[in-house]
Amino acid sequence: MKTNSVNIHYKKIRYLVIFTIIALFGIFVGLYHINTKNVFQINKDAPMLDKEKPMVVIPNFSDNEQNIRFNWFDVFSTDISNIDLREASDKIKYMSFDDKTVFPSDDKMPSDFNPKVLLEKGKNPGLGIKNLHTKGITGKGVTVAIIDNALNIDHKEIKDNIVHYEKLGHPVENYHGPAVSSLLCGKTVGVAPDVKLVYFASSFLPKENENKQFSFDNDILALNKILEMNSHLPKDKKISAVSISRGWYGDDKEFKEVVSKLIDSGVFVFTANANDYYAGFSGTMFLARNPDSDPDDVQSYFAAFDYPANEFLFVPSGNRTTASHMANDSYMYWGARNGGISWQMPYVVGMWALAKQVYPDLQPKQFIEIMMRTVYKTYKGENIINPTKIIEYLKIKQ
Repeated sequence: MKTNSVNIHYKKIRYLVIFTIIALFGIFVGLYHINTKNVFQINKDAPMLDKEKPMVVIPNFSDNEQNIRFNWFDVFSTDISNIDLREASDKIKYMSFDDKTVFPSDDKMPSDFNPKVLLEKGKNPGLGIKNLHTKGITGKGVTVAIIDNALNIDHKEIKDNIVHYEKLGHPVENYHGPAVSSLLCGKTVGVAPDVKLVYFASSFLPKENENKQFSFDNDILALNKILEMNSHLPKDKKISAVSISRGWYGDDKEFKEVVSKLIDSGVFVFTANANDYYAGFSGTMFLARNPDSDPDDVQSYFAAFDYPANEFLFVPSGNRTTASHMANDSYMYWGARNGGISWQMPYVVGMWALAKQVYPDLQPKQFIEIMMRTVYKTYKGENIINPTKIIEYLKIKQ
């Protein structure tokens, strides 16, 4: 009897231990899922403050073409139906407009200028990106972040991509945020239309009592938040890249430190001064396109400015169509000179997402090397990004 009693006692203890382990495991799993679930949140209550109206710059058409190229021709959401544009055929190609612009009647328009055709053609990221999409290489399964101005998260180009939206400070709402986000992951205009997007609307205006042009505080805060988020996320859900179309950080020690931490952890951080973070890399440079040409033909492109050709990575930045901040289904077309470096960051980070989908173990410095190793080389020595070759190179490495 005593032996049976002891056995029963040990069985109770054993069952208690087993139940305790199961319970603790359940609590751990539950907490893990709660933490993971709460990492990404969309703050729809964040107000869109200081909304800027579109730029309007109508040039004097008696000016020579070179002068107009440097004095932007922007007629966003503007009625220019009273202007006779027939004599502006060679100069009008530098015009930026949107689908709200009211143009003159056909008898006052150059015969070779069709705004609707340009706007649709500008939706193509170019250089074979759309062909990669048809093969299922769309950035699916990859999460990236953008730090920029305030964003209309309901625009049809990007609303299905956004998993986190957070406002830091008092960011302005203008064309810039919708443009860079749609260029990265827009449904029809983006390089990587299936990525998940974490977005920080970050104000860069300093406090009134600070004697400096820009404040880095909110951008640094956003980067530290990404580090913290990644510490709670499983490997396949981590934020793998950050696109920042700003380049005024200079030698700011705190900013450089957090960028270095992210890069060392495997996060590809790409800013307008990326050359500060990747040894031997000179950065990206403007690449414009003949408006009437095929966006997928490398011969359609030319360097927008005269820089040392062999030092930079040239990335499409002109003649692109982006989401607009004016309406949930509105678009803006940017002429050859406009967009500039800001449009290059989302293109490169979008390319990272495509590459990361194909080769999940990709590392930031490795990606920089691969981009430079696979470029189109023009007869002038320009290094043009080559999306198809990048993917082919990584497929061989698998």
